[in-house]
Parts: sequence; structure tokens; C-alpha cells
Amino acid sequence: MKITPLFAAFLILAVALPLSNAGADMGQIHASNVRVSEESQKAIILHNMEEEILILGTDLKAQSNTGIIRFIPFPTEPLVSLAPERAFDAASELMKKHELKFLFVSKGGGSGTKGVELKLNTKIGAHDMTVIQVTDPVHFREWVNAYFQKKGLPVKKVYPEIEAIVRDYVKRDISYFVLDYVELSPETKFIEPVMYRFRSSQLYYPLKTSNTFGGKGGIDLILIIPRTLCTPSLDAYSHSGEAVLGLPAYSEASTSARINPAELKEILPEADDFFNGQKIYLQMVSYYGKYEFQIDIVYDLSKGKDKAYGYQPEGPESLLDEWVNSLENNPK
Repeated sequence: MKITPLFAAFLILAVALPLSNAGADMGQIHASNVRVSEESQKAIILHNMEEEILILGTDLKAQSNTGIIRFIPFPTEPLVSLAPERAFDAASELMKKHELKFLFVSKGGGSGTKGVELKLNTKIGAHDMTVIQVTDPVHFREWVNAYFQKKGLPVKKVYPEIEAIVRDYVKRDISYFVLDYVELSPETKFIEPVMYRFRSSQLYYPLKTSNTFGGKGGIDLILIIPRTLCTPSLDAYSHSGEAVLGLPAYSEASTSARINPAELKEILPEADDFFNGQKIYLQMVSYYGKYEFQIDIVYDLSKGKDKAYGYQPEGPESLLDEWVNSLENNPK
């Protein structure tokens, strides 16, 4: 399905539906400041050095029943479709199969590992999606209000915070926006994942749009690409202010593993064609903290390494032991 770009990473406009009468006459729907929180973003990013496929799912909840419009920006026009039903379950199983691990050093100097997990909430569906190209934030405002009017919802004269973010993206030649309308409730729900496919020579994941939610949340990025982009990070490093893929402190990268396209049949059935014989590696990058991002992830894939960074629990070549010694010999 083609419609004319991140987890995850959305602008929101909230329209309240009263809890006591959610199915009431449309005249009772009113503009509201209902608090909507993005508990976490979960994304599977597949990249073949020319094209990216972003499979995005988010955990959202609201103070009361509400409908929200979410926007995600892309540098080129995306093809949009629902993701395979088991995409995230399959990705979680794949990480367990290849025993991806996060490494850590305790305050007492001990070291260890923890398995990589992806927690999923109850899933809801029913997306109402459209893609627009924006050249002027004023036109964006007009389009949004026309969309609201079409649904019988109230409109606003301006959307200052959102228009400022849209203006920033347009200045950077990121002009395509996918609009996604979903309905929420006070119970945290995992929004049915959507697949976006678009041309980009760099790995791209929008972060600045998450600032409209405020508060704190998590971001889990499952990378399936022809490189290992990040050296597995120790908590002692990742919590010290160093960036992982441009993410701020409290981000960490797991070990990585080489996989083959046949293992991706429930994530991307056409993986053979998409990767066209390239080596591919699996890794997870995780972040938890404030949604106060100054930049998006735009990463040069050539900086990655054509190798897997596994974990050897014993022996002189133990990756963890090597880094523990490095910490002891070079304290921060």
C-alpha cells in the first residue's frame, strides 16, 4: 500500500472523548489538554546501505479516552504498510537465539551480563494513516485543521510547538510526514506496528518529535544491517554521558551477532532480495531517560564494523574482562 518517516517519535494533537460517554454525539467532543504519555518506542531498523525499512511500535496511554494524531517525518517519500503480525515477537526470539547481552560493571567492581529482552503490552490496531509533503508550516496547520473538520473535531488557530518542530524538519529537507490517528485509553497499549520503507544512504530515526510528549520513556532499537554500528557498551560507560548513536546518557548497546536472511522470514519475508547477499548483523541499542532530544539519529553506516562483537564468558579474550581491566586502569 503506497500512501502520499520512527519509535518512537511522534508529534501529537489530542482530542478528548469523555470516559463516561465515548460513543456520544460528535458535538460533545472537545479540544482538550488530556495528558498523553509515550511509555516506550520499539523499532526494528533494517538497512541495506541504500534503503531503510523502519518497523515502528509504541506504548501509549492517556489520562482519559482520547484520540490522537501522531506525525513521523521522513527524508524521502515512504511506502507505508502494516508490519508482519509477529515482527516484534520474532525479533525478540531472534535476540534470545543469538544470546545478545548487555554488559555491566557493578559499583563494587564486579562484572556481569544481562540478557536482552523486549517487553510487549497488549496490542491495539485500527490506524487511520495519510502521508503529506510539507513545504510551509502554515500549510501544515491548514491541512491538520481540514483533517479535524473532516472528522467533525474542533480546530485551533495555531499549533505553536508542533509548527516549530515541523519548520525545523522542513529546513533540513525532511518534508514528508506520515499522519496516524489512533484512539487511546488510560491503559497502556502497544500500538499495532507499521512498516515504513524509504530511500536513505544513512541510518535514520527521528527523535526530536518525541519532545512533544515530554516526561521520560524508553527507546529500543533493533538493528539489522550489514554492519555492527556500536561497540557493546558497559553501563559504567553508557551512564557516564557518552553517546550511543547520538543518544544521550543512559543509552547502551548490546553485543552483536551475524545472522542470515532466512531467520527474518517473520520480520521481512523478502529479506533475501532486500539484502542481496550482504552479510547482516543483529544488535540492540536501548535508551531510557527524558524526551529532550536535540538531534535525530542520522548515522553514516560506513562507520560500522564488518564483524560481530560476541561475548566470551571465560578466557583472556573475554570482551567483558577486557573492558573491566580498561576501567580499572583508566578510571573516569
